Amino acid sequence: KRQSRKDNGPSFQAALATYRAGGSEVPGRLEKGLAVKAAQGLLPKNDGLGVPVYLRKRPLFAHEVKKRDYDVITVDSEQRVVVHNCAMHADLKRMHIFHRAFPCARAFDESATNEQVYDVAAYPQIEAAAFGGQAAMFMYGQTGSGKTFTMSAIEQEGLHHLFELLAEQGGDALVRIAIFEISGKKCFDLLQNGHREVLLKETDGGSVELLGAEEPVVTSAEEALQLVAEAKTRRATASTAANATSSRSHCVTRITTAGPSGQGTLTLVDCAGSERNADSMHHDARARKECAEINASLYALRECVRLRRRQAEEAKHPGGGKHVHVPYRSSQLTRVLMECFTSPDALVAVIATVSPSSQDTEHSMSTLQTVLMMAGASKDAVAEVKEDVALAGSQTPGERLVKPIHWSAEDVREWLGKLKGGSFRRYVDGLPGDLNGRALVRMNKAALAQVCGGGNAQVGLAIFNQLRNEIDRVDRVMRSQRQGVVQMNARLKAGW
Repeated sequence: KRQSRKDNGPSFQAALATYRAGGSEVPGRLEKGLAVKAAQGLLPKNDGLGVPVYLRKRPLFAHEVKKRDYDVITVDSEQRVVVHNCAMHADLKRMHIFHRAFPCARAFDESATNEQVYDVAAYPQIEAAAFGGQAAMFMYGQTGSGKTFTMSAIEQEGLHHLFELLAEQGGDALVRIAIFEISGKKCFDLLQNGHREVLLKETDGGSVELLGAEEPVVTSAEEALQLVAEAKTRRATASTAANATSSRSHCVTRITTAGPSGQGTLTLVDCAGSERNADSMHHDARARKECAEINASLYALRECVRLRRRQAEEAKHPGGGKHVHVPYRSSQLTRVLMECFTSPDALVAVIATVSPSSQDTEHSMSTLQTVLMMAGASKDAVAEVKEDVALAGSQTPGERLVKPIHWSAEDVREWLGKLKGGSFRRYVDGLPGDLNGRALVRMNKAALAQVCGGGNAQVGLAIFNQLRNEIDRVDRVMRSQRQGVVQMNARLKAGW
């Protein structure tokens, strides 16, 4: 499946260029589709009960372009991201693009600055903590999609603003910081050497105490940022297929403030990058177990955020409505955020980061579907439009991955003319006008020499060998694509 996206890249990119240039009717159809979803009550509700979800698309990297990769994500508007799923028909010849539109509180394209993201998505949490409230923000997304890059910018801007807001209130303020990582079912302090374990203890007051963790007092943003930098050098990282320095743990920065407005807490979570099965298939058993634990904790986080909204909705009903249990004890990650799940006034936000790479299409859709549910939307809130894709004029039969037996007479002439850098071009004019792929593959060496090689036995042998190589190549690639199609369909039936 991934290989077919590369092989048919020129055709898919031509269709995407038309879409982005405004020459397609698809955006209008997507907009109408989302309007229908909104009328059905399937989209996130702007009622203050849910968790706002912000989406950030990173740029396509130079090394990805060198590998013939291309951009399959478009930020259509401030509140919509479209993933263009470039796919092959079951016959592995026809091409389609499934355009899927995901609504959100705010979407940022690759040109957005860190300051723009911070001002919209993170500043409200900083302000809430400075004035004695509970606030949390976490980064969610695929390995290599820009989570840590974005979180680092938020820490830089946020800590400076936090101290400024506390100073504006007058009086004395005390700020403490704790930084630790969650690896599997254990927590480890990142402000101490020696990989010291941290235990989470729930207090009678409904907060979580960090036993064994250093929580030094900091008197300035610069002092706090120095501790953040030191902590990151101790964070567990390991190379993955998607990122050479992928973080294999959740990093939690908890800042507590005691000032004129009361005690506030700001929790920033840089979630571990989740990996696709295909990315981890060559890892050892320990790495696969680690990947499973990460994905399980991310699933628990999604469920807690989703059920927190349902709990708030029920609380609005006369008599309190139905009881909704938020399972925050199901993972260490959700236990850390317990106060945000139990306090109705807590301010929580999510920034989802996505890769524009065509090779990451499935994971980008999975990320967006997950955070959409966190925002309180139905899993059916996505609008989709299917578009047939025409073959780009510059592609050859081999690039289209059409079996030689299905070549037209024109395809046969084109293939022979380009074979071995044009070495056989002089024989093209002598081909019978009706010689198609079905007739070509049935010929033996002698027949090929007579019909295609001007009677030259060596030319006939060379064409015979090249044709067999092309048949084997296409069969091999198509087998791989079929396996990808089966896996994709299984995920679709399972609802991602």
